[in-house]
This record gives sequence, C-alpha cells and structure tokens, in this order.
Amino acid sequence: MSIADPFQGSKQRSSLPVSNESVIQAHDPGGCSGSQSPPSSTAGQEDTRASSRDAPYQYQDVMQQNNQCFSLHVSYDTTVWINKSTYVPYSPSQSSSSAASSEPSTGELRDPPMPRSWLRSRGAQVARWIHDPSETDCPISHSSTKFDQLGRNAEYFEWKQSELSLRTIEYNLLLPSQSEMRRSQKDYSFWTLLYDEGVFVGHTAPGLIAIQAISRPQSTNSGSSHTPHPSEIALTLYHHDVGGFEGLQYVFMLSIQNAQTQHLIMHDMYPSWPITTPGMWEYGTQEYEELLGTRIGRIVGYLVLGGFSRGSRRIVRIIVYCVDGTLEMRFDIEKVSKTPEA
Repeated sequence: MSIADPFQGSKQRSSLPVSNESVIQAHDPGGCSGSQSPPSSTAGQEDTRASSRDAPYQYQDVMQQNNQCFSLHVSYDTTVWINKSTYVPYSPSQSSSSAASSEPSTGELRDPPMPRSWLRSRGAQVARWIHDPSETDCPISHSSTKFDQLGRNAEYFEWKQSELSLRTIEYNLLLPSQSEMRRSQKDYSFWTLLYDEGVFVGHTAPGLIAIQAISRPQSTNSGSSHTPHPSEIALTLYHHDVGGFEGLQYVFMLSIQNAQTQHLIMHDMYPSWPITTPGMWEYGTQEYEELLGTRIGRIVGYLVLGGFSRGSRRIVRIIVYCVDGTLEMRFDIEKVSKTPEA
C-alpha cells in the first residue's frame, strides 16, 4: 500500500552509525540532560557537591525503602535528585526483556539491520499480542513497577518542569492543533534517569509520552538487568505524572539512532532521506508491521501491552517524519471499539 503523499527529499543518503547499544539520542529542549554531571556515588560527596551550587537546596533525611537507603534533595526549581547508596537487583514485573532476548547479534552490534521479512514477522506478532487476548504466547504482563522502584536503582534521577515556551518544547513533536488537543508548557514534566547500565531521558504530558534517549544492556544468562525496560520506565513516569493510562494517545521516539530502525527507514523505505513529508502507515499494512518489528517499534508495543488490557487498545498508525535531518516516529494509540453482538 502506498503512503498518502510521495516523498520529495534530498538525494543524499544519510550514513548509518554503528553502535553496540539500542540507543535513541535527541534534542533536549527541556534541559533535563544538560551539562551537569550526575551526583557522585556517596552521600557525603553529593552533599559537598550540592552545597557548592548557586541554587540553595533543601536537604531531606536519608529515606529508608525496603531497608535500602537513598538520598533525596529538592531544590526550589522543582528538580528532584535521587542518588542511591545501595544497589537493589531489579526484578521486572513484565517479561519484556525475555521477549527481546532472541535478538540476533552481529559482532558487537546489538541491533543489526534485518531483512524486512524478519521485521514484518516480529511486528505482526506484537500486533497480534496487542489485539488478541487469546494469543497465549505473549510474554508481556501488565506493568506493576512503582515510582519509588525507579529511584531506588537509579544512580541519578531528575524531574523538572521546563520554563521554555510551549513552541520550543514541542519543536520536534508532531501534534494536533490546540483546538484539538489543549495543552500548555506547565503540562510537561521532563525526566532523566541514569542507571549503572543504562539511561532514560524523556518527557510526559497528558496524552503523550516522548522518549528522547534510551540505552539498556542486552540481557544475559547471568541474571536480570538492574535497568528496567524502557517501556516500564515510561509507563511508570507517565502514571506518576498524569495519574493513569486512560488518556494516552501518542508515543514519540525522537532523534532515533538505533541502527536496525534507521536502516529500515532511511535505507530500505526512504533511500532519499531526509524526507520532507511525514509518512503515515496504517494498522495492517506490511510497512506498519515492519516498523513495529524494529527494536524501537517493539519498545512501544511492549509499552501498550504493559499499560492496557490486551484487546482494549491498538496502535492504529505509525508516522515517520524528519526534523533537522533526524529520524522521528509517532505511534498513535486508540481504543478498540467493541462490535455489538447480533
């Protein structure tokens, strides 16, 4: 099936980076991942570091959570920092890591480019899991990760509300007009989580999740990762920020650098990258299944599976677009209307 509008992009093909991580790098309009270094690993060192900042900090007592200690500091600019002093092995509430454990590897490249038929098969499988509760082989359960669990295992945890304009915040977000979706700059929360083995940077607002940077080590047979799956982190932050999943409509994956996803889109689908017109791929098309079958697409698929009852939602379309030469994706989530019985 052809897309709605033909692409008339540049004739120069972008080169594909080689990376051994499943990483998305992005602009940081919210300033969450700025030039500040994460706090050091001990509470005493962190206190010295914090007291040398220009901004005054309120110091809280060391908090006890399940016999594990972490320091909590709150500044007047509404930024929260959590620095763990004891590591807790992470026990995921959903099996998203095991669902991805069969990912092939080529040398040190975690997500090598794959044939479109392979991606289509994986994407169709994820779509079936989301759509059909009777599919018994789905390894993803409803997410039960709690907000405080994210902080206990994080080396560094930051939350802030941006003082930037709404236009700046939404610079690389493809969103409906204000008349269709009311929002303001105060609706956005920006998050930065650094783990010993991974990173998550993104922002949330009612109706949307935007993931700017993620990295998580590949699962091994030696034990579970200390880093939660990106889909679990995103769901937990959204739930904490908004209060539930019911109104979630859009998931953005910004400035994508994942080699597998880039190769499909920038080499196979649109070799004349960068494109000038967004491409929309509807549920059920081969291209939709290929996009959903990439590492980036599957992360969003696991997010839907972890946040909603199976069969209640559907990723109805995937939009591919370009901002300043970088690859961006939007996944549209809608409720599934129940067909009345005859």
